[in-house]
This record gives sequence, structure tokens and C-alpha cells, in this order.
Amino acid sequence: MLNNNTHINNIISDLAQEIAAESTVGNLGYTDSKISNIESELAQVWKSAGSYKSNVTFNPQDGFKAFQKTITTLEEAPQVDSGPKVIKLGNRRFQYLTGIAASAALLIGAWFLYPSDTISYINNGSTPQEFALVDGSRMFLFPGASLEIDKSFSADNRSINLNEGQVVLDVESSKIPFIMSMDANDIVVTGTKFSADFDEDNIVINLYEGSINYEYDGKIVGVKEGSKLVHDVLTGSVDKTLGVDQGLLDFANGTLSFIDTPLSEVITRLEQFYNVSFSNVDNIPSGLNFTSAVLNNQSLDNIIKTLEVSFNLEIDKVDDSNYSISF
Repeated sequence: MLNNNTHINNIISDLAQEIAAESTVGNLGYTDSKISNIESELAQVWKSAGSYKSNVTFNPQDGFKAFQKTITTLEEAPQVDSGPKVIKLGNRRFQYLTGIAASAALLIGAWFLYPSDTISYINNGSTPQEFALVDGSRMFLFPGASLEIDKSFSADNRSINLNEGQVVLDVESSKIPFIMSMDANDIVVTGTKFSADFDEDNIVINLYEGSINYEYDGKIVGVKEGSKLVHDVLTGSVDKTLGVDQGLLDFANGTLSFIDTPLSEVITRLEQFYNVSFSNVDNIPSGLNFTSAVLNNQSLDNIIKTLEVSFNLEIDKVDDSNYSISF
């Protein structure tokens, strides 16, 4: 897994070394400086490919084997000329360094370096993570959420699967439908901005722009811009109401605000935004909603004082990252 203990630079370096080692089969003999050039080029590609900086399974050696296999299927086998060090692929001639590095870079972008058929995105952090999908759509994965995308995902094949948690999607407009599945339930769009929250009890969808079709149990429900849909998975009921959680969209873009937001959800968002933890959240009474202006310039202590006055509760600071709520 890519995490705080595994640096992407190490993976890129391993891949570059693998490419260099493979080149000795053709007597290309990469020098250290040429290996560094490959590493630099791959690092630059990875830096610009924000959609792949996620918690995904990645094995450099297996990845390079997949790289070899893909090259074999796409082009004729490389042949080494007795003259200048070049690689011949079909009728094209690539300078050996930039040719191999560029090919590897393109394959990274097309997900050929992943040994599995799907790529898993898991946000183990405390703030939403933004990803750019290859069809031009933007995705914000919220803390605790997990999502899978088939490596064949493209502008002509736009299907993803939300396993659990919350996501905001700004879908690139296209005649090709964008489908997000949640178990047996699908959100079908051609271009829109929406959020989805999925757990074992409920599916909650906020539609900010455009329109969507929500498909479940063989039924299709149309949702219009500015509406919220709540599907109670346990009872099967589906309700639509006017009004969306704008604060959720703001949070995806790094801004903290609340509009008639349940207090329990306010606390959850504060935990994510400030990387802290509140105890006794389950004891918060239902029916307590909170509305505020943008709170980006407010300290957490000031926000807590506002909540205490507004709802007649006490929030005690246990330590720098833990708070306790009492009524």
C-alpha cells in the first residue's frame, strides 16, 4: 500500500532500475546518469497524475512484468541495431532512453502497471482527497471512504464502484453515461455535480448541478438539480426533498460551512477538518441542526464555544486532539 511509510519516489526508482536492468538483455548498458534521467521523467509524470496518488496496491516487479507484456502485445519485439543504441518498435525508431521512459510513462497513465483488474482508492486521512479521472471528471474522496475503479476506465467506459463512505463527483459532460454503483444501486449521469454517502443503512445523494437517474430494485428515479435523495436500504423507501448540503461541497473544496446541518454531522465534519476526536457523539439528540457562515478563519475553540451556547451543552478538551461532549 502507498502510505506515509512508502514514498512514491522509491517505487519510481525501483521501476527505473528494473527498466535499466532489462535493457542489459539488449546490450544497452544504462549508466547511472541515464537511470537518473528515467527516474526524473517518471517522477514528473507521476507528479502530474494526481489521480494515481492513492492508497493502491503496487508491486514494482510485477508492474514491470505487466509493462513488458503490454509492450509485447502492442508492438513487435524490440531489436538491437549494431549501430547507435536505439530500440526499433515496428517501423518507428525511438532513442533508447526517451523511448523506454516515455513508453513506461504512458503505461502508468493507462494503469497497465497495476497487476489487478481494479484500482482501490481508500482515504485513511482526515481530509477529503481530490483525484482527476482520465475522462476529465474530478473526484473528492472523504475520510473513511473506499472506491474501486476498473483499470479499463476511460472516456468511453465510465463505471466506478463506491464500497462505502462519502464522495463528491464533478462529472465531465459526455454522451457516454457515467455510472457509480453501490451494491445493486446505480447513479447514472452524463454530466453533473453530486455527492453520495453510502453505508449499510442508507444512501444519501445531493445533486448540486445537472440531473441524474437513481436506479434500484428495477426502478428508476429521476433527481433534479438542487435536490436530495435518501434511500433507506433497510426499509426500501426512497424520499426526495428540495435543498442540498452545500457545506459538504464546500468541505470537499477545503472550506468549512454548515446550512441546517444535523449536529452529529457537524461534529463529524469538525473531526475530519481539524483532525480531532469527540467522544459521546452517539448521545447527541436528534433534531439539533446548525447553520453558520464560512468558518475557515475561526479556531476550533471558538467554534466549540458557539456550539456550547447554541445547544446548551458542554465540550471539554481532554488533550490537544480529544474532546468530550456532555449535555
